[in-house]
Amino acid sequence: MVVERQGGNLVSGEHEHRRGGTVLRHNGESFKKMWEVVGEATGTKWRVEVEMIAHDREYLKEGANIHNSNGRRLRFSVFREYEVFVIS
Repeated sequence: MVVERQGGNLVSGEHEHRRGGTVLRHNGESFKKMWEVVGEATGTKWRVEVEMIAHDREYLKEGANIHNSNGRRLRFSVFREYEVFVIS
C-alpha cells in the first residue's frame, strides 16, 4: 500500500516548477493510468484511490507559486490487489 500526496493539476502534463525547470503534474485520470501501466509492466494489479484538492490559503501563504488556477493537491492511496486461490 502506498499513501501520499503531491502537487497535481487539472490538466496533466509538464508544468513550470516554482524553482525553475519543469515538473510532471498528474490529474486523477493520468495518475490511475500510470498505475495501470505499472501493473501491465510488472504483472501486478493495483487499486488506486485519488482525490484532487484545491489549495487552501495557508498553503498559498507558505510560498507556493501556483502558475494557474488549475493547480491542485493530489492525495492518493494505492493498494496492490492479490488473487486468492482456494484449493480443496
